[in-house]
Amino acid sequence: MISRLATALALVLLVAGCDKPEPVQPARFPERTEPVAGPRTAAVMTSPAKVRAFRVLDPFAPEFEAEKKRRPLIAGLPVLAEAEVDAATAREIATLVLDPESYDPKYAMACLFEPRHVVRFERDAQSVDVVICFECSDLTIEPSASIGEKRTFEAFGKVAGPLSAAVAKIFPEERRAVSGDAGTTR
Repeated sequence: MISRLATALALVLLVAGCDKPEPVQPARFPERTEPVAGPRTAAVMTSPAKVRAFRVLDPFAPEFEAEKKRRPLIAGLPVLAEAEVDAATAREIATLVLDPESYDPKYAMACLFEPRHVVRFERDAQSVDVVICFECSDLTIEPSASIGEKRTFEAFGKVAGPLSAAVAKIFPEERRAVSGDAGTTR
């Protein structure tokens, strides 16, 4: 009786086409079309009066809490070095960061956000900090409270090479430390 039932079930499954698994379809991500930042944030980034870059201590460094008390902070991170950013490099970074095509969710990684660079765009009493982690190719865009727009978090893997090259222009002494390849910034 059980073998007849098993045979009948197998026949039904075979006829129904269940003998072959469905092919796995690759994940489809919609093209990004919405702006990466709000209009006031973008205005500060595209027409800044001053742009500075900072080498910062990542929040997982053992000495982070002690250095946070000793050093000036940018975006809540201890500043290790500071440099002025020339207009061409500032424009290059702003263009990469503000372009929706620079981001793709398939580049998102499950890792700790360990930023080591911040680029601050300033105009009047407003500022926008772009906090960059080359370890996982993620960044945050953090407008000052006076701008009144939300902070955004993005995966920039598509433009990791050009963004790391731009940051390496600012801090040439660490050209080897800044890389578009995840995991090579230490």
